[in-house]
Amino acid sequence: MKKAIISFYLILTSVIITGQESDTLRYLDSLLVREEYRLVIDTCTRILHIDSLNPALCYRMGLAWQNIPEEKKAVEFFRLAYSLDTANAVYSYRLARSYFADEKMKLAEPMFRRLLSQDTLNWQYAFYLTNIYMQAGRYDSALPIYQRFLATDSLNCTYLDKTAFALLRKGDFTGSLYLFSKSLDINKNNTSALKNLSYLYASTSRWDTAVTLLGRGMKIDPADMDLYERRAQLYFMKNYTKRAMDDYLLILASGDTSKLYLKRVGICYSYNLFLTCCLHTRPTQLIMRHAATWGNVILRRVIPR
Repeated sequence: MKKAIISFYLILTSVIITGQESDTLRYLDSLLVREEYRLVIDTCTRILHIDSLNPALCYRMGLAWQNIPEEKKAVEFFRLAYSLDTANAVYSYRLARSYFADEKMKLAEPMFRRLLSQDTLNWQYAFYLTNIYMQAGRYDSALPIYQRFLATDSLNCTYLDKTAFALLRKGDFTGSLYLFSKSLDINKNNTSALKNLSYLYASTSRWDTAVTLLGRGMKIDPADMDLYERRAQLYFMKNYTKRAMDDYLLILASGDTSKLYLKRVGICYSYNLFLTCCLHTRPTQLIMRHAATWGNVILRRVIPR
C-alpha cells in the first residue's frame, strides 16, 4: 500500500514538474518504490549541494524522511519544495497534510482552502478542509462543501454520512435522520450510520428503536466496543441497571478499564444488590456493607492480575 501511494505521488510530480523525467529523478523514484530511503537521502544531499534550488529533489527528500520516519525533517523539505514552487498542487497538498497531522490547523487551513478553490471537486482537499471546520465547530463552513459533493453523487455513502453529521451538529435532526437512513438503505452494514441514527432516535425519546439499531450494529461487528458503550449508556439512563452492567462488564473485559465504566458498574451493582436485598427484606446495614465492596469485586472479576 505504501509503495502504491508513493508511486502515485511520484507520477503526479513527474508530470506536473518536468513533463519529462530526468534520469536522476527516475533513479530516485525507483529507490523510493523499493523503500531504499537512506540511499535517496544520500543521493539528494549530494545533488542539492550543487543544485540547491531544485524543488523536485527537495520533495523526494521529504518523502524519504517521512517514511523513515523523521517527520520534522520531512516537513522541512516539503516546506522548501513548496517555497521553490508555490504553484505546484502536489507540494502544497503534501505540506498541508503534514501541518494537519501535526495539528497546525492555522497553517493547514489556508493551503487546503486555496487548493480546493482551484479544484472544487477534489475530495482529498475537501476531506481535510472540512475536518478542520468540523473540529472547530464551524459547521456552516463545512456543510456547503459536503452538499456540493453530495449533489454530484447522491448515492455516495461517504457524502451522505458527512452531510448528515454536519446537519446533526447544527441541530437539524430531521435532515440528518433522512440522510443517515438513506445511507443505511444503500449500505446495510454501515455501523457509523447505525450509531448516529441510534443517537437521533434516543434524542427524540424513541429508546427501543435506538437500542435495536445498536443491536444490529453488534451483529455486523461484535468487536466494536463503542456499540456496547452506547447501549450501556442508554440502559443506564433508563435505569435498566442489570442490562447496563452486563454491557459495561463486557467493555471492561475487553481491556478498557476506564474509571467511568468502573464507577457505573459499581452503581449498577449497588442498585441491583439493593433491589435483591429489599426482596429478601435484609437489613439496611448489610445492604450497604455489600454495596461498599463493589470495587474489589469488579477488579477481581474483570482485570487480570
